[in-house]
Amino acid sequence: MRMLIFFILILMVPLDYALSIEVPYGEAAPDFTLKNIQGEDVSLKDFRGTIIVLIYWKDDHDYSYKAIEDFGGFFKSYIKRGVQFIGIAGETNDYEKVSRIVKDLKIGFPVLLDSNRSVLGSYGIRVYPTTLLIDQKGKLIHAIPGHPVLYNSILDGYLQYILGEMNEEELKSAISPQKTKVDEAEVMAERDYNLALKFGEIGLISRSIKIAEKAITYKSDMIKARNLLGFLYLQTNEADNAIIEFQKALEIDPKSFDATAGLGMACLSQGEIDYAIKVLKGALNLNNKSSVVYYELGKAYELKGNKDIALSMYKKSLQLAEEQLFLYQINSQCR
Repeated sequence: MRMLIFFILILMVPLDYALSIEVPYGEAAPDFTLKNIQGEDVSLKDFRGTIIVLIYWKDDHDYSYKAIEDFGGFFKSYIKRGVQFIGIAGETNDYEKVSRIVKDLKIGFPVLLDSNRSVLGSYGIRVYPTTLLIDQKGKLIHAIPGHPVLYNSILDGYLQYILGEMNEEELKSAISPQKTKVDEAEVMAERDYNLALKFGEIGLISRSIKIAEKAITYKSDMIKARNLLGFLYLQTNEADNAIIEFQKALEIDPKSFDATAGLGMACLSQGEIDYAIKVLKGALNLNNKSSVVYYELGKAYELKGNKDIALSMYKKSLQLAEEQLFLYQINSQCR
């Protein structure tokens, strides 16, 4: 009866879900043996008897990173309930690169490499990323192609259903596009912003810029995305573009500290010293605890030849930085 419900539910989701792979729902998931990033053999059959969630992704595919971020959240929530999560990096044998990604993204679940495309072929995977749910009997229950807006709802719903924590009607509601009125543009903008932030943190600045720009195309009034893009442009010495983004952010919120501070930094990089000082002082009116703003003011006064004022700004910046470091260390010890 439960399997019949699964097949009925297939008809209630978009057609591309059912056609995203070649293995029919309800049939045995093909076994495989792949190397993990440590070079050890790992087989699907090793996990027989447990619920398995696979995510097949590609290391140069942006939506794969978005899905992995959500996938990691489910790993943390469901691993205690006996669900096994496995990542499979497709079409690569670059262990060093995949290991670096695992480290940078703080991935806690096992990651395998499908270097000869064996899993890609045996499952008939057509979309990157693809998430696969396999039940305790080793049968393929569902596939989620790509990273749709309702990705979290669909994955969570099927996991709860397989675990017996959700009935058929609740599952139907969870995976229905009408489940909630969601602002798709806002969701996509938020996802792209978070991904751009992640790439920026690991030093992939050019890639981060492209994704931040994409976030703004979804939601042009997203202040944090414009501020992020402005600071990324500063990283690539594109001060003109940075100024544009910070000014647009200030049009949306004239009291944005990040936009004000960023505008001052961008103007200073272009040699507009007096205007930069004015703007940076305005930033301090919004937040007088920013070591970065005091440091930038120190640079501005030093360029202006006011060494005494510059020194006082640098001292204040150092004092605030030390205080922030101390608070960070205290908070870390209290966790």
